[in-house]
Amino acid sequence: MTSLRPLLPALLVALGCSVDAFVVVSPGPLRVSASLPVGEVPAALLTAERRLATVACDAARPCPSASSSEVVVRCEAGACALAPFALRSTSVDVDLDTDATFRDYAGALRGVEVQSAELQLRGAHPGSAVGPLVLWWGPTSEATPSRRLGAVPRTALGSSPFNAPVVVDAAGVDALEAHILGGAHRFRVRVDGAFEVGAGVLPDAQVELVVQLRLTLQTSL
Repeated sequence: MTSLRPLLPALLVALGCSVDAFVVVSPGPLRVSASLPVGEVPAALLTAERRLATVACDAARPCPSASSSEVVVRCEAGACALAPFALRSTSVDVDLDTDATFRDYAGALRGVEVQSAELQLRGAHPGSAVGPLVLWWGPTSEATPSRRLGAVPRTALGSSPFNAPVVVDAAGVDALEAHILGGAHRFRVRVDGAFEVGAGVLPDAQVELVVQLRLTLQTSL
């Protein structure tokens, strides 16, 4: 979705004046996936509905251990619990030149602002929690993007779809804006953080994260 504001610049251009215009572009949606080690959770900790069972523990009755180092079972307040899973997504490339509106104005680009960013999560269920999550960006020459673009705090998952605004990192945003203004219109993003299994059904073994970016372009008409 794009918008050009206001109508006055078009009139000034018709009169031969050079004016600034502001255009909003939304590349994406940008989809990345992350694998969670739900298949490594000990069967003794699960109910038939694939929820965490209440299993008592103490010094004499230790919790069952997992065969994978990605799953840590610990005794908390007399009951077995899972430590948060590490969530590390794949990377996805962003090519702004594939956006027709960006191409129309890229030749006269004078400024770029990251207006907002949002994260959506699919494949998880109510009763668990996700986060904190970190959104990273980097040039396409980097195998793993390492510049922090922003973060989402820990959030409990409810019945509504997870859709959270990203609290942007000023230094990371400045670096991305400079990257684009310098003529590099391609970059990549990824997400990492934590996933806490709670009282709900276990998440899918592979969850999807959707990144929504909105950029404001300052151009000359």
